[in-house]
Amino acid sequence: EDVNALQSSSTSVNMSELRPSDFGGQILLVTVSRAIQEYRSALQNGRDLEPVRAELESSGHKWFIDPPGAYVFVYPDEYIAVQAILSRVELRPHHVVISEAFKPLLDEAIKAIPCKKNVRQ
Repeated sequence: EDVNALQSSSTSVNMSELRPSDFGGQILLVTVSRAIQEYRSALQNGRDLEPVRAELESSGHKWFIDPPGAYVFVYPDEYIAVQAILSRVELRPHHVVISEAFKPLLDEAIKAIPCKKNVRQ
């Protein structure tokens, strides 16, 4: 299914061909200040996002896009539509594409990174 919109933390990217998601939320493009090892470890191995990673993997989807090193945390039913949209977006290692419903999990994962590492959204 398609999603409502791809929305950046600084800019909203609305694409006219998109329909509402079955899950009712939006897809967010989150930019973090620094894509350091602690950030990568939190997203790749942290407990907060483990259920999302596991569900994507069990559905045959990748949650890490390499290159460029960005992350995708969406419902499996949203994945194909999100990938189609992302083909038109220049992703970087400091980007996280995430379903609005999973944003609190990302917030918790980033909060667990020591403040002195200066990783912010």
